[in-house]
Order: sequence, then C-alpha cells, then structure tokens
Amino acid sequence: MDRQDSPLAGGNGMYRLMVVDDEIWSIIDIRNSIDFASLHIECIWEFQDPVAAVVCAVQNAPDIIIVDLRMPKLSGIEFIRHIREQKLHSQIIILSGFQDFEVAREAMKLHVCGYCLKPIDADELTHLLLFAKETLDKPKPLVETLQADKPDPFVELVQYIDSHYNEHLSLEYLAKRFFLSPNHCSRLFAQRKHTTFTRYLMGCRLEAARQLLQRGDVPLHEIAAKVGFPDYFYFSRVFKKEFGMAPKDYRKQAETGKDG
Repeated sequence: MDRQDSPLAGGNGMYRLMVVDDEIWSIIDIRNSIDFASLHIECIWEFQDPVAAVVCAVQNAPDIIIVDLRMPKLSGIEFIRHIREQKLHSQIIILSGFQDFEVAREAMKLHVCGYCLKPIDADELTHLLLFAKETLDKPKPLVETLQADKPDPFVELVQYIDSHYNEHLSLEYLAKRFFLSPNHCSRLFAQRKHTTFTRYLMGCRLEAARQLLQRGDVPLHEIAAKVGFPDYFYFSRVFKKEFGMAPKDYRKQAETGKDG
C-alpha cells in the first residue's frame, strides 16, 4: 500500500509527513496512535516500497519522514543516504528494533532527529515529532550549517582505500560499507578524482610497491602480496605498464641511483 494523495501538501500550513515501512501493521499503528491534527502534522504519504518513497520524497520534499531501518529493496540507512544526497532538509525519525542499535548509531551520523523503538510508543513518537517541528522552525542558515557539518562518505571511502589498498576491495563492498550506491560511487570517482575506482585502487597499490622496491630489502614476490597482488606475474605486467619497466629493473635502477 503506497498512498500519495498530496493535493493538500503545503497548502494549509500543516507539516507534511511521509511514513516508510514495509510492514503495513506498523504504518497503521502510527496512523492510529498519533493525534496528528493537534500537532499540525498531516500524514500525506505512506509507503511500503522504499524505492518509490525516495522518488516521491525527491519530488515533494516532505517536512518530516518516519522510516524503518530494516526493509527489503532498500534499507533505512540507504534511504536516508539518498535523501541527504539530494540536499533535502527533511527531519527524519527512524524506527528500530532492539537488534538495530548499531545501525541506528550509524543513522545518527546522517543527522536524523531521533529513533523510536518498535512497537511504537505514542508518547515517545509524539515527542520526536515535536522535536522535528522545532528543528524545522529554526532559522534556515542553522539547518544548513548542520547539513554542512555532516561527514562526507566519499572522503571517508577514499581514506579507507588509502589505508586498506592491500586488502580485497570491490566497489560494491565499499559502497555498502559507506552507505552509497555503486553507481553513485562511480560518478563521484569520475567527478572528484577524475578516474575510476579500479584505477584509483591500482594506483595506490602500485605507488606502495614502488616505495617498497626503492627500499631494496623486500623480496619481489612479497612486495606483490603486501600491496594486494596475489599473482606476481600479473603485478609485474601491471607495474611495467605503469612505470615503463619491470619491478626487478626498477629496483636495479633505484639501487644504482643510491650507489651513484
């Protein structure tokens, strides 16, 4: 059940609310347990499909969003990432089970205004809705400052590669770890690093190998393994393509330079 009846949105001074939860009973519980009228909140959108909810949110910019953390197709964290990537200032309340505390802490980094445990406690959720309204009523520059202060997941992702280049890394793994979509990750590498993920990772590994070769005390096969190449012959071929000579020749040149 995805309800999008929004002709009244923004036209009557009410705060516009979106609820996103794959469990219909949870949506009904929220609808029936909260006195939205007294809070000047109108529950306009209800979605069980988080992907459709993202599309609707981008188009309509709800004032407040209540979203479950664990959903098929798109997790609550991924949903929030998409919302923040679009620079929406929606106040977000997350719904969480007892087993979700670790994920809830991750969500807090995305500047959600709070989380509410299931089953829903009406007083607790009402308090969070009031807090969301207060935040929305603050001067806009303050809200924008809060948004600007949030960590940049792409910067964190790149820093992770810089210190873990020797591990088995994939774009899918890193995107999931830093709550980005693989496609968005690829676009960010192109826009901000002017390269691809694969080439950036390869560059980190080859630069580390070059520095180890200059030291002269690490066997060639060990260097390959240390920087993330389990196959030495593949490493040698890639290194030669990048630096114009095989690893052993690069080492000899480096040693000759030291002797000179």
